[in-house]
Amino acid sequence: MLTPSQYTCPHVSPYGQWLAYYAPSEGAVQLYRLSDGRNLMAPSQMGEPPVWSPHGEAVAMSDILFMGERTAVHLFRVDLGSSGVTDISGDENVNDGALDWSPDGEWITLRRKSPAAAMSAQIWVMRRDGTQARQLTDDKRYFHSAPTWSPDGHTLAIQRVRLEGVNVSPGIWLLDVTTGHLRELITPGTRPTWLH
Repeated sequence: MLTPSQYTCPHVSPYGQWLAYYAPSEGAVQLYRLSDGRNLMAPSQMGEPPVWSPHGEAVAMSDILFMGERTAVHLFRVDLGSSGVTDISGDENVNDGALDWSPDGEWITLRRKSPAAAMSAQIWVMRRDGTQARQLTDDKRYFHSAPTWSPDGHTLAIQRVRLEGVNVSPGIWLLDVTTGHLRELITPGTRPTWLH
């Protein structure tokens, strides 16, 4: 039996077959199958909870990657069938996080910050294997984050805050995945969530 001191941020998979949690004592994300106690481990230094794919066959998570004398934050996909861990950020020197799976499980959206971009961060989308990565926002005056897919997979709700000025407030915007068109929904507002 697990005790609260052994884990943080528990998340049950879709269909309730697996439990994902961060085990500080192991420095790893643990994936535990409730039916038979099968256990998979993915090393993690960040301690952030993984995000389940819509069908529960994989999780994606951010973790620190050491690249010589530099560090980056990459996205990793853990496949339950093969127990494989795949770096889907590629060879990029980036800080990736705040991810969400598309409703069909084929795409992942994320917040990406480049070392050359000062404080700004942009919204990107990529295939579940990291291919076909493309940038959806491109405005260095803003920090974009918290992308969340609409149920139909056509729109992202995102959090957006201007980096310059006084008394600025974050707002929730809608971002068309195909065209990149942005529309303000409400300001102030944080942590957008779709009602399914």
